[in-house]
Amino acid sequence: MHLNLRFSLSSLAIGCTLFLLSGCDPSSQQEDKMVKRDLPIPPMTADYGDLPDVTAMRDGWFYPPNETEDPYAPDEETIPLPTQPEVELTFAEELAQAALARTMHRVRYDGRYLKIAYPMGDVPEDMGVCTDVVIRSYRELGIDLQKDVHEDIKRNFSKYPSKKRWGLRRPDTNIDHRRVYNLQAFFERKGESIPITNDPRDYKPGDLVTWQVGPKLPHIGVVLDMVSKEDSSRHLIAHNIGAGPVIDDILFRYRITGHYRYQPKLKPKQPKDKTKLVKG
Repeated sequence: MHLNLRFSLSSLAIGCTLFLLSGCDPSSQQEDKMVKRDLPIPPMTADYGDLPDVTAMRDGWFYPPNETEDPYAPDEETIPLPTQPEVELTFAEELAQAALARTMHRVRYDGRYLKIAYPMGDVPEDMGVCTDVVIRSYRELGIDLQKDVHEDIKRNFSKYPSKKRWGLRRPDTNIDHRRVYNLQAFFERKGESIPITNDPRDYKPGDLVTWQVGPKLPHIGVVLDMVSKEDSSRHLIAHNIGAGPVIDDILFRYRITGHYRYQPKLKPKQPKDKTKLVKG
């Protein structure tokens, strides 16, 4: 019995060995049942047309952070846009602008005689006539027509219509410069008298124009830089004909009696002496 058991164990050992060498090899037993499959390989190239152009980015994909990325950082200062250099206005342009500014004042038409200071005297600012538009416009430029007219009429009284028209025997600083006829005489003497034409292009901003509205009603106004809607070559006028200083298209509405330019040379401002006296 021991012999038979030993034989059986030997036979089992030999059988297992053969099984390991041959029968236990899965390739030898299941080779016919296995199917070879090729795995799909992704393409080596791809279309990157939708990706951003890294060359347009600062430092490529990465750029160092800066202070402006702080959500609590203050907003950057807005850089002002470049502006055109300021161009200095001519005397005529400044006078036209000063006359335009007069139309923004509320003034009732009142030409009564009042005693006023001299020089730089003026009637109350809420009253005036056509000549006051001219006088106040020139004063914005530092020119006192009250003083200039008085000094000339004082030396040349016979050259003015004061005696012939109003029977005056001497100059009057209260009213002389506020009369159209006197201003006409002054501008002819001290300014430039320009021929009267029917061509609107001859009347430039800053020019002075006089009209005869009625037999005894002379009128004066200042040519503005603004032009008429009906004719772009015809400039508008700043004047006061009864409703206060206004902008009006009246250049050829009445008979023109005078066309002048008065642009006196202003004295240059003297620089202030900054030297200090030192006590010795």
